Amino acid sequence: MRDDIFIVDGDGHVMDFPHRCYQKYLPEQYRRRIAFFPGAQWDRRQAPNGDLGRDPNTPHEMMSDMAQEGIDLAFLYPTSALRIGEIREVDYQTALCRAYNDFIADWWSRALQYRSGGVDRMLVPAPWSPSLDDLLGRAVRGVLFLQEVSAVRAGAASDYLAAMEREWLPVLRRLGLEVVGAFEGLMTDTEAVVLWAAPGLDAYRGYLEHRLADPGFAAWRRRAREFVTSWRETLWHPAPGTPLSGV
Repeated sequence: MRDDIFIVDGDGHVMDFPHRCYQKYLPEQYRRRIAFFPGAQWDRRQAPNGDLGRDPNTPHEMMSDMAQEGIDLAFLYPTSALRIGEIREVDYQTALCRAYNDFIADWWSRALQYRSGGVDRMLVPAPWSPSLDDLLGRAVRGVLFLQEVSAVRAGAASDYLAAMEREWLPVLRRLGLEVVGAFEGLMTDTEAVVLWAAPGLDAYRGYLEHRLADPGFAAWRRRAREFVTSWRETLWHPAPGTPLSGV
């Protein structure tokens, strides 16, 4: 996501080069062919031989690229197999399709090894929530990110976030953290989500050590009880290559 726009890559590719896909996933009788598809008769300037695009070698690399570009959803296609319609051998054509399907299933099954579950929600940014361009322009980076998810009284999310901007944001900036995003739930009126960046481990350690002694911390906790019924904090570590990663 960038500038609060949901971004869809409508033409993503997982490169199906022979050594990566067809020499492994085709039935044995087809694996030794010199060429698996008819060749294009022009220079596509496409990675890895051209100067356009990238060829991620693993699902992790591909997801890091998507995160850097702010891509939320991608429709994926083969590359060599775009010429599948020019194959006249029915059994071989079927085998190629199955090989690519098996290849892409293995490709993303490796990505699933990094996940144990997931939670998704649609959010609306508060008026004071910074955009990605603003954060990058101010060189905001995080080695750690503190996520606060608050359950609030019905209809109180906007008022809670407005009070947070006036009363809590200055305190956390004084303690060394910077806001990355402040949101209320789109499909509910009882939730607010705020994300803060700690530029380094020392900054987060200082926040933990000094917050109880800061009068603004206790004052905000009392104020927040006017809106919040429960809350929880989660500490996140950014993946290398993501736009705001300070790693």
